[in-house]
Amino acid sequence: MTSAVEDRRSFVRKQTVIVYALVASAAVFVGCSGGGGSGSSVPTTGGNVPSQTQATGRATFSLTIPAATSASASNRNPQYISSNTQSMSVAVGTGTATPGAPVVSNLTPGSPGCTAGAAGGTTCTVTIAAPIGSDTFVVTLYSGTNGSGSILSTGTIAGTVAAATANTFPLTLGGTVAAITVSVTNGNNVIPGGYATTLPVVVTAKDASGATIIGPGNYSNPITLANADTSGITALSTTTVTSPGTTVTLAYAPTDANSGVLNISGLPVGATKIGASATGVAASAITSGTFQYIADRFFGFGHARTLTGTGTVTITTYNGLGTPSPSPSTYSYAIQDVLTAHGNVTLNGVSGMVDSNHVYTYTQTSPAPVVAAETNTTDYYRKDTLNASGAIVYLLFQNQVDANSGAINSPLTTDVPGTTTFAYTYPNPGQFEEDVLPHAATTWTNNFVPFSEVFSGAQVATQQWNADGSITFSQTVPSVLQQSQTAGGPASQFNGTSGVTTSIGVPIPSGTGMVIPVAQQTTSPAPGPTSTFSAADWYPNNGQIVTPVFAQPYTMSFVAIPGSCGVPSTIATQAWAVAYAQTWLRIPIFQYRTRTVTDYYVPGGIGFVCQTYAETATSYRFGTGVILSQTAINYAYGVQNANQLSIRRQP
Repeated sequence: MTSAVEDRRSFVRKQTVIVYALVASAAVFVGCSGGGGSGSSVPTTGGNVPSQTQATGRATFSLTIPAATSASASNRNPQYISSNTQSMSVAVGTGTATPGAPVVSNLTPGSPGCTAGAAGGTTCTVTIAAPIGSDTFVVTLYSGTNGSGSILSTGTIAGTVAAATANTFPLTLGGTVAAITVSVTNGNNVIPGGYATTLPVVVTAKDASGATIIGPGNYSNPITLANADTSGITALSTTTVTSPGTTVTLAYAPTDANSGVLNISGLPVGATKIGASATGVAASAITSGTFQYIADRFFGFGHARTLTGTGTVTITTYNGLGTPSPSPSTYSYAIQDVLTAHGNVTLNGVSGMVDSNHVYTYTQTSPAPVVAAETNTTDYYRKDTLNASGAIVYLLFQNQVDANSGAINSPLTTDVPGTTTFAYTYPNPGQFEEDVLPHAATTWTNNFVPFSEVFSGAQVATQQWNADGSITFSQTVPSVLQQSQTAGGPASQFNGTSGVTTSIGVPIPSGTGMVIPVAQQTTSPAPGPTSTFSAADWYPNNGQIVTPVFAQPYTMSFVAIPGSCGVPSTIATQAWAVAYAQTWLRIPIFQYRTRTVTDYYVPGGIGFVCQTYAETATSYRFGTGVILSQTAINYAYGVQNANQLSIRRQP
């Protein structure tokens, strides 16, 4: 016979209670423990009750009722058998016949057959008569004494009772669901809109006493789930929950075909509700779960959004003494960006990405003569990664095709005449962060993140940013050019047209300041003499190398949308601003460049509405370090009216 201590250990190990029916052969019913106020169970008449002449044995059931914790047994110490169990009934039937009237026994610490355990629980032994042969036992636990109150759990077992033999029948009780809570979570429900993902759906069931029901047994009244989203953007792995061990997931699969936008009546944009039901469970006892992605960036797949604006390029040249020209060259442009997002894209063996396709048109409006418009088609391929605190959106690839039909390098894009294709590759798995969720005033950086750029077409070259902060560039078309620089400052350049190699050293003290040592030598087609000189300090940090020489820190904040964007107040006045402030000390060409690009995203499913761009590139003379020229580029474009938003919603 299994002891009470062994039963309790088994319960702790398996997080359930196995009730054993121990049967011994007997000619007549002897009695049972713990019934009612008289100390004996109360077998009611009727049904398939063993007759006085029918051979019977004793069926003994042992179970442990856990102690309630000092707080809430339902939340802090969930048990299969509720700590609020007060009584049980056992009905027995012969063969396949309907079990007869139940025998009811109380299960309180003072009931006959029950003892209080050292840990505060109660162990009870209940005995009933059972006919010899094939029997069916139905066990039910109640929240009140004498079989009163709510049903907490039930279980049924069929077995054969043999004469003169101790028969053990393990019985797993199934909890009766009285309350249901559903949640969809990756820890905090911070999901980026547009990025396919699968998340666990947690279904918690409680009995009528408030205790959480745990497995492995089945519920006596299974749970049915219902997804408010019928568009196919989200889907449950199953809608039937038969036990606490049933695994349920919710797949979010946005595509061009379904737009990917959740827009369900009565719910916020980007949300769906997962409801539940079960026989006998009141609607007031059910808490639905909600899935919602952050809709700040995402406005839907498969349709275009148009943004327009203006920009200027101002080029100022300087004489050998560093005096600026009184007449800078200024170019004005009309800018258009047609954005179309695509979902579940595969490129270079990476699947499940979002492709943001931008078709830029730059039309020069002054000065005359006006050259033909330039076009730039760029695809940004991004993928997200969920973590315990939120999510990070990474840029993995960028493909760009620039067409410059003019006769000179573009003042705006610096593209050479003709069509050039640029292919950027960032680390995979992602390291180049473009967004951090949840949105908050925060910063991150992509310094020292290695990535590469390959040019083809009118310009043929490769450029590599390395993890140690060094950068290399090698060009063969339209001319041969090779450049390299280290994170600490030494750099070199080979100009294939002149055949000259220039080496730039680390700044050194000279007098009261710093100078930059420079050496030049003709190395092609044959080596020539080397000339050395010192260039004046032109570095932006008083002659010191700032590490890294290429830096790209990001900031994010909720701000007012700039007036230069042209976004009407009827659309939005505030947005999340994701900005990067890039700095690049281009030592091989004696240039320092700063660039700040800010994208504005309106919450609630409006998404991207504006970009502002500001760049300053200052070039210095090799021979002296005196400023040579400065180019300033500034533009802003945005959604100018509601029609340009082109928002498509699911019905």
